[in-house]
Amino acid sequence: MKKQQALPKVLAGTLILSLAGLITKILSAVYRVPFQNLVGDVGFYTYQQVYPFYGLEVTLALSGLPVFISRLVAEQDDLDQQRAVARRCWWLLLAFGLGIALLLFGGAPWIARGMGDRHLASVIRGLAPAFLLMPWLAVGRGFAQGQLKMEPTAYSQVGEQIVRVTMIITVAVLAVQKHWSVYRTGMLAMASAPVAALVALLILLPTWQQIWRPESVPLDGQKRLRWSVLARRIVREGLLLCWLSSIMVVLQLVDSFTVKRGLLAAGMPAALANVQKGIFDRGQPLVQLGLVVATSFSATLLPALAEHWRQGDMKGFATTYRVLVHAALVLASFATAGLVFLMPQINELLFVSRRGSGALAVMMLSIPLVTIIALDCSALQSSNRFRAMLLALTAGLVVKAVINYPLVAQIGITGASLGTVSSLLVTAVLIHFSLPGKLRHWNCHHFSGRLLGLALLMGFVVNVLARFLESWLGRRREMMIVVLAIAIPVGALVAVIGLVKLQILVSAEWEVIPGGHWLIRKIKKRG
Repeated sequence: MKKQQALPKVLAGTLILSLAGLITKILSAVYRVPFQNLVGDVGFYTYQQVYPFYGLEVTLALSGLPVFISRLVAEQDDLDQQRAVARRCWWLLLAFGLGIALLLFGGAPWIARGMGDRHLASVIRGLAPAFLLMPWLAVGRGFAQGQLKMEPTAYSQVGEQIVRVTMIITVAVLAVQKHWSVYRTGMLAMASAPVAALVALLILLPTWQQIWRPESVPLDGQKRLRWSVLARRIVREGLLLCWLSSIMVVLQLVDSFTVKRGLLAAGMPAALANVQKGIFDRGQPLVQLGLVVATSFSATLLPALAEHWRQGDMKGFATTYRVLVHAALVLASFATAGLVFLMPQINELLFVSRRGSGALAVMMLSIPLVTIIALDCSALQSSNRFRAMLLALTAGLVVKAVINYPLVAQIGITGASLGTVSSLLVTAVLIHFSLPGKLRHWNCHHFSGRLLGLALLMGFVVNVLARFLESWLGRRREMMIVVLAIAIPVGALVAVIGLVKLQILVSAEWEVIPGGHWLIRKIKKRG
């Protein structure tokens, strides 16, 4: 009875958290366009070189550790034990966060030299204080989620991002007006992270008042989770969840240490290498927007699969997995095809020039690969197969670290894009073959072949249409709005007609896609 009463609360909380996550991801991707337009490619390079460290802090404070801590809290028998385990997590994470903050602040000159630009030290130091606030945010959010209260996490997440984005854009505007150096601009933009984290902590204060409230009855040693056990679980489970949540950020961190150095090794002047790295970094917000699909579907998939697993319903487990995988891959594939074949126009509209369009187009191939990884990892998490995920993620990271530098030295920033795609491909293959047997065979009725063919057809149509419109309207930046406003709906129409004619999706899969239910009803009426 208690579980039945809690279910609506869980579903409502999950919806709130998913909506907050969607808003945050869109904000995180969109603000980089005006920021790049204001500070230019070199200013964008300065910011993006250090951004992966911020991305890791966000993962620790928002997605990875809070999910793990919420599980720990939910495992406890009563409120007093929940408070006790939350406080112990806080002490352990405080030591961890302090260590990272000291490493970034004190080691900033060495890290900057490793990135090939000693002037980045001040930018790195601007971010360091955010890690001191990470334990407060991670534990506060995790404690609330463990009690099925998703609102504190959602409100703090959105509030933090709004404050941070506002500060970054303000810094960019002031930098243009006052002619600040790109490194001062980058340092002040990174300093928005600890300020925004402090705002999030203020939103979480009521939760922390609950955590620090004394136990009604002092707990004996047997009821407390031992420090050693807790520390091992944080390292084994918590950090793995963080790595999974930040897979693209970790690969970006490899780029920060290899792309510029690879360009310099190829004989490129330092100033031009900075510009090229800034151009390469234009791909990150585009990939991030594409990955909204993957993260949204994986968030939907995990609780549904976990419930089937607990009930021993393997048929329902496999059916749910296949439906959501097919729906997510359809959306990810068409998004990728559109971005690849319209990249010159998108690049010019958003970032003023078409430079690097080939490298950015290759980077877009990350979207379906990360979609597969996210969905397959949801299946592995629900069945508690953590070791397979760890091995696959490690293998992908090793591939990226080994091949990235030589590829960049040989073929420039396109090599970095190929390094990322190759890394994700290795990870996706290894994770997929770690799945239970029934889940490996979702490619029924030649699903992948038909979908790939249709995506390429759609891409070809929009590419030809965009070229025709450009020859008629011209290639000025403002005209790209008209070109894309026509090409994108035409591409969507081709995709929908093709999906229906080729019968790529069944009714249950259409129901999962936004607008699919309405479309299926229309088709049935006409049929």
